[in-house]
Amino acid sequence: MRKAVRFVGTAHPPAARTKSHVADLSSAEIASLNLGKNKAGAQTDLLVEHKGLPIGQCDASWQGQQGEMRVSGRVFDHETAASMRCGRIAGLSLGTGTLTHPDGVLRTVEELSLCKAPARAGCYVTHIDGKRVRHLYNASAGSRQPHTHTHTHTHTHTRRHLFWTSAISIVCHTRYRTHPHTTELKANHTPTSEHTHKCRWKPTAPRT
Repeated sequence: MRKAVRFVGTAHPPAARTKSHVADLSSAEIASLNLGKNKAGAQTDLLVEHKGLPIGQCDASWQGQQGEMRVSGRVFDHETAASMRCGRIAGLSLGTGTLTHPDGVLRTVEELSLCKAPARAGCYVTHIDGKRVRHLYNASAGSRQPHTHTHTHTHTHTRRHLFWTSAISIVCHTRYRTHPHTTELKANHTPTSEHTHKCRWKPTAPRT
């Protein structure tokens, strides 16, 4: 008999102030529901895309730090477990039943499903057999960590070398532009070696 694959994930995002659907859970419902025991006292069934026979079960549910519904469960079918591991069906979706009565709406979770594309944002399997498989990265400029600058020390002789190299380039460029053959060079567009070596200025070594 194959060993069951355990998973943990988010089945419902934090409750919104305004419900977009009648099946959306409130914060109180997320905190009070226990998917480890359904109305019959057993674990909630785990399906694939809300159809077919159960391929696993949900063992527990609780409210996360951000107010979301976190769930843990097991997958017994090895093919479904393989699809979950490779990310083909990494989404989680609640099968919620609603009953409208004079005092409001009663919501019950009938089943939990693995799916390809969850209808609710952020509802995915995050851990498989105790290892985190899904991470969330904030890509907005305001959420990024401040850039850490790496300080490097430049030796004195290196700074002098950079200074004199820049000075030589500036002087040679000036000499080249005032060369008596400037007109001829512009016409030919290609300076010859004779013209290039006309700049004979040699820098003296820096004083230490």
